[in-house]
Amino acid sequence: MNNKTIIIGLILIIIAAGAVYFYTRPEESTQNVNTENDGENVNNININTVSEDPDSAVGTNEPTTSNQNNTYSMAEVAVHDTADDCWMVINGMVYDVTDYIALHPGGNNILAGCGIDATDIFESKPDSGEPHSANAVQISQDYQIGEIQ
Repeated sequence: MNNKTIIIGLILIIIAAGAVYFYTRPEESTQNVNTENDGENVNNININTVSEDPDSAVGTNEPTTSNQNNTYSMAEVAVHDTADDCWMVINGMVYDVTDYIALHPGGNNILAGCGIDATDIFESKPDSGEPHSANAVQISQDYQIGEIQ
């Protein structure tokens, strides 16, 4: 083999290694959102997500705001009212359940609580009227991000 063939082979190996790294690295996205309350800027939300397993529905569920005391107004909770961004209030505590939606045993019933005080829904499930189980209460603690003002 001549030197030209070896150099071309090494270049192809480097390109292939770069392609493997690019397609297997964790995905990262950043979104900045300003929430307002009566015209005053009350909170700047910086959402950073890194997904090491794109098929995984469970995240680290770190608080996503710069709110140091982790208290939120109902106006702040109300803007998180979709399946892609779902916060809810249960018994005065704020939960970011976005990552739990796909795991919820009641399917999309959980979406009824997005952006609102969902205490009544939690204490009386829509399909049975029964309160959620002790296990559900325990699981919910993993998604607690603060309390309501």
